[in-house]
Amino acid sequence: MIYALGHKNPDTDSIIAAIAQAHRIGATPAAQSDPNPETQFVLDKFGLNAPKILTSVAGKNIFIVDTNDPAQLPDDIDQANIIGIVDHHQLVGKLKTPGPIEVTIRPYGCTCTIIAKRFMRRRIDIPQNLAGAMLCAILSDTVMFKSPTSTKSDREMAEMLALIADLDINEIGLEIMKIKSDISNETSNSLLNRDIKEFDINGKRFAIAQVELVNGKMIEPFVTELRHEMAELKHGKKLDGVIMIITDIMKDGSTLILETNDNKKIQSLFKALTKDESAFVPGLLSRKKQVIPVLTANL
Repeated sequence: MIYALGHKNPDTDSIIAAIAQAHRIGATPAAQSDPNPETQFVLDKFGLNAPKILTSVAGKNIFIVDTNDPAQLPDDIDQANIIGIVDHHQLVGKLKTPGPIEVTIRPYGCTCTIIAKRFMRRRIDIPQNLAGAMLCAILSDTVMFKSPTSTKSDREMAEMLALIADLDINEIGLEIMKIKSDISNETSNSLLNRDIKEFDINGKRFAIAQVELVNGKMIEPFVTELRHEMAELKHGKKLDGVIMIITDIMKDGSTLILETNDNKKIQSLFKALTKDESAFVPGLLSRKKQVIPVLTANL
């Protein structure tokens, strides 16, 4: 048996990519934890089952999706039989395999874009409900094509998937953004962990979380407790810093909440000098393309 598995704290792309890749190669979709509210909405809307929870992969055949970073995979990934990778992130290059494997990494805004293209090239039909879910993943990951990670290929595949699923891109996109922004039942802890990843940046360890909202001010009631949660995470895991990116979809920018060893330096890197530990950075939408590269070049 082969499992298609994405990264920790899976977002919609990670889970739908696992389902789509599993369908393409006859595998079983898996995830390391339960879907977040947005992803669960997508699964329910299109009648798809949540993937099998898989936290240990020793001895198992694994096709990795939406990551190639061992830190984002189960702790025993080095004991798994990795048979392939499909991803849209930078190559970390620390995974070891017993032999040659299939690797596809493309500079697109979403892993589902890559998989959709592979369906097309192999002339494999995409079921209508899967097409709808993949469309939602693309719209979510590219923030409806506003993110600098978005490419022409993302738009093309979204249009193709919309035709198959008989959906209006703007309508379903706004529906996704509304669900993404619903934090009425969230806690500061769940918000921090909704989409958080750890990175080794020039020998320094950072946890960087991101939440996307239609109105950034929605986060204000959570800020005090969020900072407390971030400080506890930094201390507990002995990190050099925790950064929370609050993306305001309508304003096309993000507020940075910082708990680092040098908040002033981090603020200055993003031209975000303020009296407190948060600041709005116009145009900042992507952790992958606009935060990690800046930290890597300057720390």
